[in-house]
Amino acid sequence: MRNTGRKIKDESDIVNAIGENHLLTSSLNPSCMYVVVRNVPHITWFSVSDSVDNFFQTNHPNHYIGHQAVYNANKYARLVRKSDKLHNWLDYYQLQSERHPDKKLTIRTGFCGLWGRKVDAVGTHPWAYASSEDSHCKV
Repeated sequence: MRNTGRKIKDESDIVNAIGENHLLTSSLNPSCMYVVVRNVPHITWFSVSDSVDNFFQTNHPNHYIGHQAVYNANKYARLVRKSDKLHNWLDYYQLQSERHPDKKLTIRTGFCGLWGRKVDAVGTHPWAYASSEDSHCKV
């Protein structure tokens, strides 16, 4: 047990040294410094965000800039993947319509694209959301 703890401490020291070296050799940009924190003590009658803020302002006042809580990043990542997929299909259909302007590209709106009514591939349905968004924040 003692040996394992020592190895973890040594690895932690190496990671800290690499981080310090990077900070010393590069220009300081606070927006690029992230620390993932778990198990911050919760204060009764305070929100989780206020508890984290209070903890770091009390214990690390010179180093604390701010925080942003991420409760379930998987949902956001799923939305980003879906949006990227819709953008890719929209780009594909736009390229196809530019290459073959005489053809009218259509898709079916039903289950798996097999049933349902035919609609214009570029102008309607799932692409409406994707085309209304100019861009989204990448994680």
